[in-house]
Amino acid sequence: MKARIVLRYILLSLAFLSGCSGCSLIVRQVVVKGKNIAGMRNLPRIDPNDPNCIISSIKIVKTQDGRKFKVKVKESGFAINMRESPCRIKYKKRTGPRSYNNIVVEGELAGRSRRYPINIDTGQAHFIVVNDIHILENNLPIYNKPGEQDGICCLPDLHIGKLTLSNLVANYYFKHSEIQLFGLPIKKDNEIFIGLPLLQRFKYVAFDNINEEVEFSTAQSFHTQDRTLWSRYPFSIQPDSKGNPRIFVEIPIGGRNMLLVFDTGCQAALFTTEKIWKQTQKRLHKIKKSFKTVYAPFAGGNIRSRTVIVKELNVGDRIVKNAFVAIVPDTTIFESMKNQEGLLGMQCFADTTVVLDFERDVMWVMNNRAP
Repeated sequence: MKARIVLRYILLSLAFLSGCSGCSLIVRQVVVKGKNIAGMRNLPRIDPNDPNCIISSIKIVKTQDGRKFKVKVKESGFAINMRESPCRIKYKKRTGPRSYNNIVVEGELAGRSRRYPINIDTGQAHFIVVNDIHILENNLPIYNKPGEQDGICCLPDLHIGKLTLSNLVANYYFKHSEIQLFGLPIKKDNEIFIGLPLLQRFKYVAFDNINEEVEFSTAQSFHTQDRTLWSRYPFSIQPDSKGNPRIFVEIPIGGRNMLLVFDTGCQAALFTTEKIWKQTQKRLHKIKKSFKTVYAPFAGGNIRSRTVIVKELNVGDRIVKNAFVAIVPDTTIFESMKNQEGLLGMQCFADTTVVLDFERDVMWVMNNRAP
């Protein structure tokens, strides 16, 4: 173990000595399939017949996309406990070559000593998602999909600041993302993802990117004394062609109304297709080519796309400086979202506050002139 740590240190030192161009050749981020199959086989299994199990039944149903779980949770199931409502939680600083405007806080599983980064991802269609690292480190009870290693698991209470999520049933993937140096992992992705179906259980969720805090509320509705300080964009939560829930919001981009999926996990300010971009860029100026790449672990890793930087991108009533735009071929991952024109990322709101008001189905954005 000590020899491996020393080797990693030497390799990392060599990478920095070689300069940025050298780093790009030896540092890469990849999706790695879980390797500890023996460890997975020894895990406890979910038993719906156990009176202490939160799951009362599990069925496999056939869909157009294959077989899916149909899980029934007992009536005394998932619960949100807050010491105060609303409550605010500080963002966790991200580091490394893939750090961008994600909403990441810190939490811990009850009865465990480990703490994990919690990614608040409105683009995640599942309630909550973990990977093989969490499963093995915490010896969690699982239920596999037939013939596969992915499945569902029961989580202990998840504590995030003054917020506690109880009786959680999570989807898990027998894989994780990791940054490698000369093929050796130097950082493994152990983020737990909270998705849109869970966020909908709150009256509102606010992302204060100025103070780097996220605010959750179960009791109090969102209100503002002066609505002129805010822009208001109605949204709707609809299933895509695969039945996954998405937040659809209509918002002007470069003076053109676009129907976009609001995705806090989106790496770019705007993620769209070649066809849509040709219509949009006509209204924009000072666009330059970018050499950034787009990485999406749930979509398999690196996304084939071309990227540009827009010096000033009008998004609603705001101007986003040096907006990162990713453009993918027309027939790619957007096939499951045919009614929308792309993804709207958090870079668009990096210097303001955006609120998802689930009671009114409204996205509130604090204007540039607001205090």
